[in-house]
Amino acid sequence: MFLIAGTKVEENQVGSGTFNCPYEGSKQPYRHVRLEKKATAFFVPVATMSDLGEYVECQSCGSTYKPEVLKIRTQEDAENALAVAVLRLCIEVVLADGRVTDEERQATIKIANDYLDPPGITLGDLSEMLKTQMVKTAKRRSKNTAGAIAELGSALNMAGRRVFIRIAYCLAAADGEVAESEREVIIKTARRLGFGKNEADGLVAALEVEAAGASVWRITDGSLAALEDSLAWADWAIRESHGLTARNVYGPEGRIFHWGSTWPTAEAMSSALCGNHGGGVPIGVIDELVRLSAPK
Repeated sequence: MFLIAGTKVEENQVGSGTFNCPYEGSKQPYRHVRLEKKATAFFVPVATMSDLGEYVECQSCGSTYKPEVLKIRTQEDAENALAVAVLRLCIEVVLADGRVTDEERQATIKIANDYLDPPGITLGDLSEMLKTQMVKTAKRRSKNTAGAIAELGSALNMAGRRVFIRIAYCLAAADGEVAESEREVIIKTARRLGFGKNEADGLVAALEVEAAGASVWRITDGSLAALEDSLAWADWAIRESHGLTARNVYGPEGRIFHWGSTWPTAEAMSSALCGNHGGGVPIGVIDELVRLSAPK
């Protein structure tokens, strides 16, 4: 009897779903395929010899891509992830001290609906969510928030991360006080967002000072514009020929991440700005920015 042996390439579907098709520019169904080279006997596959690779095929236009295409996110995906993270953070904060006041409910709805598509959530929706989350442990709620923040990936810049901390603090303070358990959640959220322990403590301390109505030092567009008109900045620019603007250094997307921060004193601001050796910025420029950022 003769043995008819050979090889063949098989396509095996290993996944499917919807993805952001680069060609279509929109969400489309896909199939994820693995190619395998198999040995055959009498034309029947009997063993896998090797993997020949994988591809993703758009079921709408037929285009094929490397599997990495499944990681591409649209602006809509990012906005949805942000809305989910904000809502989970709100719920974790208001449940942290074991009671939810009417003020906290209203604050949660207002904050969450700023990030959700209309009509957003209602008081009834929130009550159902809180009822579901109340039976979970604080550790479980914390894990839910951590997962939602992780989904954001690197979508949030430093200014956006500070906004997150401000949201948490404002929500905790909605009933007129911030319980220690709520403060711990805010600190933990800051650490999840990449801030060090001292940075996280400093952010919350500055928000407490601001909430108390005390004057704070803050970098603004006005202080950066004034800095560029100062002799300290002109002297640095002439000596270094760096070609940077003040916004390149200290603005929302600047290389030194202090935009959106507040400080209770000039000394605290100066210390923070010098903390990373000024990022190459001379002390004279830092001192001038601190002076220009003083409360008016």
